[in-house]
Amino acid sequence: MATRLSALGLIIVTAVAWAAVHAGAGYNVCDNGYKMALIYIVVLIPILLQGAGCLSMDALLKKTVFARNAASEINKKVVERTLNAPTQILNLFNLIL
Repeated sequence: MATRLSALGLIIVTAVAWAAVHAGAGYNVCDNGYKMALIYIVVLIPILLQGAGCLSMDALLKKTVFARNAASEINKKVVERTLNAPTQILNLFNLIL
């Protein structure tokens, strides 16, 4: 879902807006200052550094896709063992005879 990439893009857009529009107006939001731009950047930095977190769609998709892949690998191994079992039994009978 590209959470970190999105956060980086928003930080860049906010920094440009801060420099182009809000830098000369001071800190106060009522005077079109840079306070909101600063707040947005402060909020986006942890998202950029840590990602979306464990309650995100990224984490949910990761759990379901990897769980499905792991289950399919286990199923493949079970099928291989099941298909090989008669061959192994026949080999045992051939050794006995």
